[in-house]
Amino acid sequence: DVDTTSGPVQVDDHVGDVTVRTVSGDTELQGVQGTVHAESTSGQIFVDGTFDTAEIDTVSGDVDVRTREYFTLLLVKSTSGNITTQVPAKTYDLLWETTSGSADVGVDTSSEATGRIDVSTISGSLTVTPR
Repeated sequence: DVDTTSGPVQVDDHVGDVTVRTVSGDTELQGVQGTVHAESTSGQIFVDGTFDTAEIDTVSGDVDVRTREYFTLLLVKSTSGNITTQVPAKTYDLLWETTSGSADVGVDTSSEATGRIDVSTISGSLTVTPR
């Protein structure tokens, strides 16, 4: 677990669960393998790795998630920021919402899919595309 008030957080090539909470500062999780939990009040969050579950929440900041493996749950919420996800070219149970912004969904969807993506932003665009 990493908790910080101010400053960037970087985790590289970690195997196992990762939890990061920041008040102000960017978070970069590169090459992680395991469950991911990341929260930020003000800062960008970048995740590139493999996970079964990833839960990401930011009040103000963009989120960029890239994964190479199919997963059970990807949950991303932002109050003010763009959300970009690149996921394997599979079928997903997809829930998305943006109040003020565009949406670009480029993956197949089905409520019967075992992988679920739930992305929402109030002020920002969202993109879900195959990697």
